[in-house]
Amino acid sequence: MEAAEQAWRPLGELLLSKNLIARAELDVALAEQDETGKLLGAILVDRGFISGPALAIALAEQYCVELDQQQGFGTGLWAEIERRHRSDRGINDPDEPQVNATVVKFEPPQVSLEAVPDPEPEPDPQLVQLEGENRRLQEEIARLHTEFTQLRVIEPEPDPQLERLEEENRRLQGEVEGLSEAVAQLQVPDPQLEELEAENKRLQEEIERLHSEFTRLRVIEAELVKPEPELPRTHVLFVPTPTRYLLLERQGPPPKAGTELSLSEGNFLVGKVGRAPVPGERRACAFLLSA
Repeated sequence: MEAAEQAWRPLGELLLSKNLIARAELDVALAEQDETGKLLGAILVDRGFISGPALAIALAEQYCVELDQQQGFGTGLWAEIERRHRSDRGINDPDEPQVNATVVKFEPPQVSLEAVPDPEPEPDPQLVQLEGENRRLQEEIARLHTEFTQLRVIEPEPDPQLERLEEENRRLQGEVEGLSEAVAQLQVPDPQLEELEAENKRLQEEIERLHSEFTRLRVIEAELVKPEPELPRTHVLFVPTPTRYLLLERQGPPPKAGTELSLSEGNFLVGKVGRAPVPGERRACAFLLSA
């Protein structure tokens, strides 16, 4: 790389050293290059100051590219172009530079032909999507049918609405199976595609309605099996006496407000029922008033 950079010389200086152009011609070309921005070599060729082969050889020498001796078809063509160019310009120099170039003949590439089988027709994306959607709907309906069967076992008596839903499910399942067989043929015209899309939309709406029915049935089921609230087993009585307050434990639920109670301490009325005024006591407390 360092040797190549040291051997590089400006194109104009190189052409002058080889006596290919005159100083005045170089000055004219450089002035035009400043105005137009064109390449210096292109300007020299366009103005006829230098031939194309001579410029090519000079550029090869400028960039340290070694050209082989001419051989094959076109031998001596570049030298003849250079000789005529110098003759037209009135230059008769016995030491004129020899322009040597290599003309390479390119053979056209041989194209190998290979028999390629015709590609198989690709399935219609809409048909594939509809097949998958139908399979999903069929699985969803089968799952709903299973849940309906479980709910029917839980119900104490047969529900006419459940029987109607089961019949509707069987009908929908039959329709989905028929649609799956039609789609499997893969030769469905466009009107049938629109019909399948509409049927899928209807099935989705039907499944949403069935989900709503399931939600309502689950609420009914929860209400049917809801256990009765367990009554408290014990309660306490807050009894006022002339000397102190007593906290007595009694069996069963607490009495309601206004109930008359007869105790060994006297007769009392239940004023209210609330929490006992004792820390940590969670049982209901009936506050008594002296009758």
